[in-house]
Amino acid sequence: MKKKVLTLFLTLFAVTALGMSSNVQMAQAKVKTTKYTYVDKHSIIYGNKKGHMWIRKVYGYRMLDIDGNYEYSRIIVTGIFTNRSKHNVSPLDFFNQHFKMFQVTKNAWHDLDPEGPIPDAPTDYFDELGNDGISHVRPHKYVEFAFSDDDVPVKLHKHQKIVVRAYHDAYLPSKKLATKTFKLGGIESTMSADDSEILAEEDD
Repeated sequence: MKKKVLTLFLTLFAVTALGMSSNVQMAQAKVKTTKYTYVDKHSIIYGNKKGHMWIRKVYGYRMLDIDGNYEYSRIIVTGIFTNRSKHNVSPLDFFNQHFKMFQVTKNAWHDLDPEGPIPDAPTDYFDELGNDGISHVRPHKYVEFAFSDDDVPVKLHKHQKIVVRAYHDAYLPSKKLATKTFKLGGIESTMSADDSEILAEEDD
């Protein structure tokens, strides 16, 4: 079991380093187990016979208005989803079925609720991934995605801890299968892509 999961992880890592090539499907074909989880220094994976999801990065932002004033804190999570079922599946639906996210502060764990698409995305790249996150992925295809939570309970700070947990069924009181703590190295202050374009036009 562990050997097969490790083989999957190493294959996925190599494929991603090559730039998300079509060989991802070949990597999935090597997985024989029905359910698996894997956690390493940088990511967490959960999979079953319907699909698998690789949570790769978590970003933190302090969103500013067009005048440069702080408005709210945002978490963006990115990853890769592969549909192994016979039906179209949304990455966001799969995430909600098998993962939970928390903002960890000194006194409490706060539930996070990532959604898609990403409103006022800070970059066009995240805007595209946010749309892919709610798309319906065809059987045996994969997509890179992003979700965001724009209602982070406590203002983000440097070294903020975000915990991601994997479950067989996150909607039921089932035992967690794996836990990954992401520590935000820095919090970028930014504004939406639309507001940035407006300011650029004003400067011209």
